[in-house]
Amino acid sequence: MRTNNQHMAFENFIVYTLKQNKFSHKYLRTDKNGETSFTTMLEWAISHEVGHGNYAGLYTDTTDIYKKFSMFVDGNENMEFKNLNGEFKKVGEKGSIAIDKLIDYLDNYFTGGLMQEEYKVALKAHLLETYYSKNWLKLQARNIVDSTIRAIIMSPSYMVLK
Repeated sequence: MRTNNQHMAFENFIVYTLKQNKFSHKYLRTDKNGETSFTTMLEWAISHEVGHGNYAGLYTDTTDIYKKFSMFVDGNENMEFKNLNGEFKKVGEKGSIAIDKLIDYLDNYFTGGLMQEEYKVALKAHLLETYYSKNWLKLQARNIVDSTIRAIIMSPSYMVLK
């Protein structure tokens, strides 16, 4: 049985690795000079001693998930997310449908489709209230994708499988 401290440490690890992802560094950070090198977790683990909070240099590549979300939103992999919002900086109809598809896709990806429907409904309600901006659609998409990944990985459906 996991203790609360182990649960929090795992969630902190997930939050950290989602912030250190290739999509964020390549498409959102305009102040970066050059590319950040990305590696697989296995390659990183071989050359680093793993300890509490010792994740320096660990990066993930979630670009394929963003491309999938882009397909759901815009029908292409350009990662522009132009159809995400409707009026008044709220998620539009296409964005809402894309969020449903993202939740189902990541549920299948991480849990084999075992997530309870009530959890999906609550997750979607949360995602519809996330940070919105007509000027920062990629940041909004990152908030939606990262929140979905974190919520599913921290869900009982995933934890039982883990």
